[in-house]
Amino acid sequence: MLLLIDEKKIKEQLSQTFPSYSVSAFNLEIPIEGYPIPTVDVFNAVIVPSPESEKARDRLMRLRESLFKSGNKALSREELERVIDETRGR
Repeated sequence: MLLLIDEKKIKEQLSQTFPSYSVSAFNLEIPIEGYPIPTVDVFNAVIVPSPESEKARDRLMRLRESLFKSGNKALSREELERVIDETRGR
């Protein structure tokens, strides 16, 4: 399928047609003498974790607590990487 845009036809149609709508920008700041331009300042931001990440965090903390209660020591980073590699068959 070939789509061809005829610029002459577009100009012809636009010249014969009265615009049915107009576009105006409302976010333009037009300075008025004697009035300051309004500004918005942001001082704080709040980040709320998703419920899924909260559940995952709670589960991880429960697992961590049960590990320490069992009397086992936590593995070092190198030991943990070795166990993961062994589990994955590397």
